[in-house]
Amino acid sequence: AMMMLAIADPEAKEIARKGLKRHILEPLAEWLGPPNAESRAMDMYSVMSGFTIQARMLDKGRMPAASVKWLAKTMQDIVDRS
Repeated sequence: AMMMLAIADPEAKEIARKGLKRHILEPLAEWLGPPNAESRAMDMYSVMSGFTIQARMLDKGRMPAASVKWLAKTMQDIVDRS
């Protein structure tokens, strides 16, 4: 929610962008390693943030097993991609 609210304010957006990059994207890219680590980190973050937002909006209980399986496969595909 914080990231979504920060988009509307230029100063808050810049602070959130820097924090996201420093604390999430850069460590994830370092963990992923070459090739295309930054791109894969961004892809993973995009999938996770979109999935989380939609899951909270659409589902009141546990996520369907098929959705969890899809997410796991998608994330692993990004990790394995070269």
